Amino acid sequence: MPLLLGKARPAGGSADVEALYQAVRNGGLKRRVKALVVLEERAGRSYRGIAALFGLSWITVRKYCRQYQTGGLDRLFRSFPPRLGKHDSPSVREAVFELLHSPPSAHDINRTTWKLIDLRRVLMDRGVDLSRDTIRAIIKAAGYRWKTARVVLTSNDPEYRAKLQRVTATLSSLKAGERFFSIDEFGPFAVKQKGGRVLARPGEVPTVPQFQKSKGKLIITAALELSTNQVTHFYSTEKNTGEMLKLIDRLLDEYAECERLSLSWDAASWHDSNELHQRIAEVNSGNYRPGQRTPQVEIVPLPSRAQFLNVIDVGLQWDGQGRRSWQ
Repeated sequence: MPLLLGKARPAGGSADVEALYQAVRNGGLKRRVKALVVLEERAGRSYRGIAALFGLSWITVRKYCRQYQTGGLDRLFRSFPPRLGKHDSPSVREAVFELLHSPPSAHDINRTTWKLIDLRRVLMDRGVDLSRDTIRAIIKAAGYRWKTARVVLTSNDPEYRAKLQRVTATLSSLKAGERFFSIDEFGPFAVKQKGGRVLARPGEVPTVPQFQKSKGKLIITAALELSTNQVTHFYSTEKNTGEMLKLIDRLLDEYAECERLSLSWDAASWHDSNELHQRIAEVNSGNYRPGQRTPQVEIVPLPSRAQFLNVIDVGLQWDGQGRRSWQ
């Protein structure tokens, strides 16, 4: 862009001319262009000649010159704040959210949620003319986003806090000779062919029949020891107190060198039967333990409907084909 700095300054020198040259030297791009346009105009060049010189439209050149002629340097270099759009108006935003927070049924719309077209129509009936893009921009600027509701795991056990504190206290105070078991059952599940990966020869396509006759059913009862991450399990065909007694006897035999076994399970009826409590009382009696050399057994029940606290239950995940597998 050619500059006038090397040429003779225009006649009629004034403080404005010095300020214009200063703007050319030190100003930003737009400020320099404005100053150069005014300097060229003061030198006698036509609007169209200035426009061709600086690559501007002659209308822009005329605007800069008239700004200087009517208001001087203050008017020429003044920065105007950007015009506020409708979405920046507090009254418009208030009207949008007042409507958005009311149910559509209150406006004779047979719908439970708002649509943009419905919002726009009701707002126009109230004298607020907004496009759907403007309504969308107002809602987005306020931080609203579409999100999927999540199912929150909860428990309705009135003793939830007390039971949870007991579980955490037992886990945090485990000693070298103590073990904590998370216990659960899975099943019954049908014994059938299941899909999976197989080493197949060239041209062979492994298949699994969609409809099969079950070859039986099984239930797995398992106890996960949390400090060593070891699982003790067995298969059976029933879920009852007898299976729990069988599991306790197996744990007593497998962990005979320990001092205490803490058993944690859900609120199933067979986990709280009289026969089970009688067996535990017998195992913990002063006559039984010295002779059998078994650890003390302690029950640390989980709150009811709190399967999310049962570590072994969380470890059983659906694989997407109607099966559950250990993780």
